[in-house]
Amino acid sequence: MLAVRRPTPPRCVIAVQHDGVTESLFEHEYEARTESTKKDLGVMPIAMEIFRKADPRAAVVWNQIPRRFLDTNRDPEDRLVWKRPFRDSRLAQEFERFHAAIDGLIEESVAAYGHMPVLIDLHGFADQPRYASKPHGYDAILGTGNGTTIRRGDFDRKIANRLEQAGFCVFCPGTETAIPDGTPDCYNGGYLVRRAAKSNHGLDAAIQIEIAPYLRKRMPEETSDNEKRVVFVDAIARTIADA
Repeated sequence: MLAVRRPTPPRCVIAVQHDGVTESLFEHEYEARTESTKKDLGVMPIAMEIFRKADPRAAVVWNQIPRRFLDTNRDPEDRLVWKRPFRDSRLAQEFERFHAAIDGLIEESVAAYGHMPVLIDLHGFADQPRYASKPHGYDAILGTGNGTTIRRGDFDRKIANRLEQAGFCVFCPGTETAIPDGTPDCYNGGYLVRRAAKSNHGLDAAIQIEIAPYLRKRMPEETSDNEKRVVFVDAIARTIADA
């Protein structure tokens, strides 16, 4: 786990869970929890770009261990063993360190300001959800467990509005667009945001943001996709800066 922050208490924590280092570094050291997993490639650089633009309002907490060995977005109490965050018990302490780091930053913010506006959990998606608009689909998908991870305010709607004003297509669950209860959807807020919203009473909102592949690719600065990436990062950073 690596935490990147400034000396002042942050107003936002950005979590990166699934863009770890190369799997080969761990293959002969830890037992894998699954045969193979997809990496959310390019999410950590976006997190750092948001961090720098929102400076000093944000902090970044990064799980560097590949999700094939440690998935910090899984419930350790899940009744299905294969869904749990790790198979190798030595990684239990790394799981705890990651979540403790986030809890600590939230507590620090609450002590300084009375509350923390938002925890943002950044991910990357490859496949459009079945409810995606046609033909383009979504550029970003916001997951809040059908609004259950928004304790106070409307930070999810503020992010969605800013991205939409910048020309992006965004899914933000609301009264009319909420995903039906009981419908499996990995984009609707995972273990981290649900746990954080439940256990940290000073946290206003916990939001999972899934980012489309084209925004996560490394590309020459003069390309149109890179220009869109800059606008995307700036929209999120400005929303954090206004918190």
